[in-house]
Amino acid sequence: MIQICVYLFILALFLLLGILSRNEKALLSESDSCVSRWLRRMSVYLYRKHLRLRRKRGRRGASSESSSAEMVRQNLRILHPSVRIRTEEAKYFVDKIQIILVFLLAADILAAALWFSDRQEPLISGEGVIQRPEDSGSSYQLTAEVSTEDTSGKSVSIGEYDLKIDGRKYTEEEAERLILQLFQKLPELIQKENRNLNYVTGDLELISSVEGYPFHISWESSDYKTVDMDGTVNSDEIAAGEHKKVQLTAELSYEGRKSSRTYDVFVFRKPESEEVKLMEGIRRELEETESRTQTKQEFRLPSAVNGIPLQWREKKEDRSVLLFVLLAAAGVAAFAGKDRELHRRVLDRDRELALDYPLIISKMTLYLGAGMSMRNIFYRLGEDYQRQQKEGGEKRYVYEEILLVCRELDNGISEGAAYTNFGKRCRSWHYSKLSTLLVSNIKKGNSELLRALQEEADRSFEERRSIARQMGEEAGTKLLLPMMIMLGVTLVIIMIPAYFSFSL
Repeated sequence: MIQICVYLFILALFLLLGILSRNEKALLSESDSCVSRWLRRMSVYLYRKHLRLRRKRGRRGASSESSSAEMVRQNLRILHPSVRIRTEEAKYFVDKIQIILVFLLAADILAAALWFSDRQEPLISGEGVIQRPEDSGSSYQLTAEVSTEDTSGKSVSIGEYDLKIDGRKYTEEEAERLILQLFQKLPELIQKENRNLNYVTGDLELISSVEGYPFHISWESSDYKTVDMDGTVNSDEIAAGEHKKVQLTAELSYEGRKSSRTYDVFVFRKPESEEVKLMEGIRRELEETESRTQTKQEFRLPSAVNGIPLQWREKKEDRSVLLFVLLAAAGVAAFAGKDRELHRRVLDRDRELALDYPLIISKMTLYLGAGMSMRNIFYRLGEDYQRQQKEGGEKRYVYEEILLVCRELDNGISEGAAYTNFGKRCRSWHYSKLSTLLVSNIKKGNSELLRALQEEADRSFEERRSIARQMGEEAGTKLLLPMMIMLGVTLVIIMIPAYFSFSL
């Protein structure tokens, strides 16, 4: 019950947070769904609370900025130079908060639903009745807990039993498997409640057939007094702490073909306790019930064994906690990965600027050779880019920076200052060199600007080819993992038919 209380408490916190954030209007989009807008309001509310707390700490003299937050602000300033950084920062952190809220809410709802589903419609009724499957080829597999009541009426647990309830008219002809596979499974199938064949204290289940296999199994024992043909184990003559080695031979028959294999069984003295006797009696009663009710719809579990009343219920594992933890961890990982994604965008921007640099230089050289001033060249590049954007062209960071230079010139900033800011914002030595050339041409009247730009264009194209080769090598490296996965799948496709052919 602790788990569902935690799930309901988290859901209540979401409802409370939704009520507190109902009046938030900022950073909302009309295209968002109702749930998305609800989560968005909560994210904005939490972000505003975070800002207030940060300001209080700042007034008290405590550090209100972390290194990670400052790095995020710098990256946002690089990616969005023409907008208010506070607005972009708010959008970014609200998105991060919304991500973790989505994962946490999904984890809570799904975990609660799984918890309720695992506790509804048990296969074992209150009277200890299990309905057999209608399909004779199917079966139920479940773990049942059995308990009884002591003299004071208190429930006492006895043990657990793994039950397999076969379909109502099961036929052995429907099951076909391989001899080698069955030989490998037999030790586990016959050990019953024993730990393994190396430590046998109770009876074995020397089965004559196995579901899914068309073989008839016959058994021979090297010591029938210790291990009988029906699997009964007699360990009364074995001294405490001693053991006896018995060899069991399984012979599989199928359409005149016989195959056999011998298994070593180490029998130890059976512990004498009332609990063991009770569990053994329950086991025998289950076996007898199974044999009596093969053709009946209901499988009725024993209500009492050896005069001891029994209560049955289906044992179910609580998988909701694991689901909740996994989804919550995924939300935290997505929250943390948001900063890495931002840094990757900055790196992509730097690479894009480097790739566009030769084209920008070549255009400037062409226009400068045609007699245009550098101021008009920036205006011309900006106009061409805006026209392409209206026609559906993709966003390019270098042209966004050029548009910002044009706005600065329109606002009265000098050409030298605008070109200097252009080089600083690009954060690349290529563009820093370009801005230096442009500023030097303004201050000193450098008549060699055209020739310098031509040389810079030739050199930059060589660097662009080097960057292209590097990107090609990186792409080849990224394809290595999918290729290895495809190779593994191919090997599996080849090996499985070969294995079955060998087994046949």
